[in-house]
Amino acid sequence: MTEHVDILPAPAPGVVCAIWREVAAGACVPSTVPASTYACLNVIARGAVRLAEDGSALPTCFLTGPFCQPIRTETVGPMRSLSLVLPAWLLPAWFGVAPPALAHGLLALPHPALDLLLAAVDERSHLAAALAALAKPASAAERRAQALADALLHAGAVAAAAHACQLSARHFERRFLAAHGLRPREWLRVRRFEQSLLQLAQSPSLAQLAAERGYADQAHMSRDFRYAAGLAPRLAKGAMLADTAGFWAFRPARLLG
Repeated sequence: MTEHVDILPAPAPGVVCAIWREVAAGACVPSTVPASTYACLNVIARGAVRLAEDGSALPTCFLTGPFCQPIRTETVGPMRSLSLVLPAWLLPAWFGVAPPALAHGLLALPHPALDLLLAAVDERSHLAAALAALAKPASAAERRAQALADALLHAGAVAAAAHACQLSARHFERRFLAAHGLRPREWLRVRRFEQSLLQLAQSPSLAQLAAERGYADQAHMSRDFRYAAGLAPRLAKGAMLADTAGFWAFRPARLLG
């Protein structure tokens, strides 16, 4: 087996999922990580993962912020890693990082602060203690961030969401960017892609899926998939159904949907 991936949904309040990934010795696996409205905490216990763009090695422990276009990597086994998918609004409380500062980028973290999480790559019983050490009680700011996202999803447009929150459109946009790291229209585009990805593996019709998710037509959905994932919906669906190596980052959508 070239690549093995296990996913644990919602291992702690606020955490979307934990993803364990292993690449076999001697294997070379190119991967695509699609656009995401979420942040991700990653630890690589052994082996190395490199960015396909320039060949630079990713740090052992690092955060990624929300991003709008796919990231391509290459992993040479043996490699073992653990990734925690988090809402971007947790970044200030957990790591002291403002979401806009991490959007479309990554931040290396010191190893000692994440010793328990590194241990959890091989021994999953350490995950609960690692999360307990990282987590902070939900704050009023995080509840406001969730309310902004809910309003935008419900309204589908900035002006209507701002009105529902009793804010000017400009004030809403500033608050949203500070809380989520992406501008509202960017966030909406990526979130609609994420929601489409949730249904993609089970949907018998791409045209029906496009209509249900509010795209103008199937061609519109295909353009957004190429923008966010670097490939057409049909290819993404095939990779998800076949558990194709290198598409590990697509699997949480299929399993959590």
